[in-house]
Amino acid sequence: MKRLKSFALSEDEIQIQYFNWVYAQERVYPALRWVHHIANGGSRHMLEAVKLKRMGVRPGVADVFIPNAHPFYDRKGLWIEFKSSVGKQSPQQKEFALSMSLCGYRYEICRTSQAAIEITKNYLNIK
Repeated sequence: MKRLKSFALSEDEIQIQYFNWVYAQERVYPALRWVHHIANGGSRHMLEAVKLKRMGVRPGVADVFIPNAHPFYDRKGLWIEFKSSVGKQSPQQKEFALSMSLCGYRYEICRTSQAAIEITKNYLNIK
């Protein structure tokens, strides 16, 4: 019996949708200019993985960072971790989330691009 392919989006696909929105809006909303991805995930050739580790890649760091402080939330910036509909945080990701929250950053897990867009708009006060 053949299995049907799941139609759930991967974390990568969700994040790509999110950045399509970011890139389309950053001319109108300059606060989006420095939203960026932290390239910690993915599979790599062993030599590349060793090189990246030597360059400072750390497990658990969230996928996206928005370096804008927000006085209303009293936050230094916003971290977003993308997860598929069935994805779970690793122990390192849980540790990172707690640590960043204690340091004054906002941390959110988003399972859809729309959720990430709404959180970003709310955080940056974009209408």
